[in-house]
Amino acid sequence: MSVQPTIAILGGGVAGMSCALWLKNLGFKPIILEKNTCLGGQLTTLPTINRWVLGFSEHTSQQLAAAYTKHIQSTDISVYYSYQLLAIQQNSHGFQLVIQKNALSRETFSIKALIIATGARPVGYEVIENIEGFTPELISNRVFFLPTDHLEQLPHLSTKTIAILGGGDNAHYTAKDIATRADKIHLIMRSSAIAQTLIRNDIITLIQENKLIEHSHSTITSMYAEQNKIGLALTQSPSLRQTLSVDKIFIRCGFKANTEFLQNSELLKRVATNQNYILTDHVKRTNIPGIYAIGDVTNSDDPSVVNALAEGALAARDLSQHLN
Repeated sequence: MSVQPTIAILGGGVAGMSCALWLKNLGFKPIILEKNTCLGGQLTTLPTINRWVLGFSEHTSQQLAAAYTKHIQSTDISVYYSYQLLAIQQNSHGFQLVIQKNALSRETFSIKALIIATGARPVGYEVIENIEGFTPELISNRVFFLPTDHLEQLPHLSTKTIAILGGGDNAHYTAKDIATRADKIHLIMRSSAIAQTLIRNDIITLIQENKLIEHSHSTITSMYAEQNKIGLALTQSPSLRQTLSVDKIFIRCGFKANTEFLQNSELLKRVATNQNYILTDHVKRTNIPGIYAIGDVTNSDDPSVVNALAEGALAARDLSQHLN
């Protein structure tokens, strides 16, 4: 009986789970290494309906994460939670991988290939932490960072003045949702709007109806307490400055790939990236033979569940053809 080649997958989000399932069905022994205590990645933070996944029109992202997790758990795919990657070295048989779960527990794996599926995270706290006047106490219960956390706040936004930071789709959708409740909305963008045409047109309509004020090419230079609100100083040019007083701030400044860990390994430092996103070819191979990358960690333009599912399958099929 032949030994099943072991493939390690860093990350237990949608892409990692999809890849593991395909690898299992193609005759490999996948192992998922998840740094958190559960599978599902960013989906576990989103309690809202995800309308983009065919066949699951009434499911929230969290429910999708639970369904995918249940599927993985129904197999004998091994999942290692709360791990820390200690070392990875290339050898004639593939790679040797060392992980640590706690101070007393280390485990070494001999693997044929490595799949990086560590995803991306919303850019948030780092956008404001270096602004003059910032303190954690100032923003407590007033500043929000997750892509859909404004939905839980909607019942409390009546008569409020809201600032939204960002010029992409998420910022525009947030503004459209909040416009149904808030008294005044300020959409603050570092450059100009980059949203898709459909949602951009909705925001233009809100501007024309005086329900939203847009501040393009604007930077927040300072923030300060103002009674029960946050004061913001905006600069558009050396000669154009203004101040705003807002009740809440929703930050929608895009995403950042989770690739910092690459710098902890001499081998992984060589993985080619562009603005922290891992570069791959059309079948998700990186520049290092035997190392693949899938999902949001490679994709700054189209992060989505369906892309993650597809890329997991794509990498698994290429690995099957390459190793067999």
